[in-house]
Amino acid sequence: MSDWQLQAAVLVRSKDEIPEILKKWDSFFKNPVLVLLQGPMAAGKTELVRNFAKLKGFEDVASPSFAIHHRYRRASRDQMEIDHFDLFRLSNEEELESTGFWDLIENKQAWIFIEWPERLSEDQISRRIKLLKIVFKMNPDDSRRLELYERNR
Repeated sequence: MSDWQLQAAVLVRSKDEIPEILKKWDSFFKNPVLVLLQGPMAAGKTELVRNFAKLKGFEDVASPSFAIHHRYRRASRDQMEIDHFDLFRLSNEEELESTGFWDLIENKQAWIFIEWPERLSEDQISRRIKLLKIVFKMNPDDSRRLELYERNR
């Protein structure tokens, strides 16, 4: 049996469609959850995080490409956070370890998004953590197919 189960798939022709898609998928994003964002450069991974954050009341979301990790906090009193990682620039597991990544995801009650999850081993992520994967597949007409998977526990 596969570790992953396809939960939803949708064709996206414009980034303007992303907020509506995220609203439809909202039940999958119950906190805490770790979301792996898999797809080629410029597929819309950061755009998806930006739209998710906006829908949840966060502001000023940027790509963490150069910083590797950004944390966003809501202005409200609930102290909810989004941790957004971009692992593209990491070259090995030791670099990831030095960021405190594993401690953060194991002990966090937050929404955690990881771009370029190919840089880590999914097997290292505890089964206690709800794990989603959104796969971005590019089409010749610049549309994208987004597939939402959930890891079996």
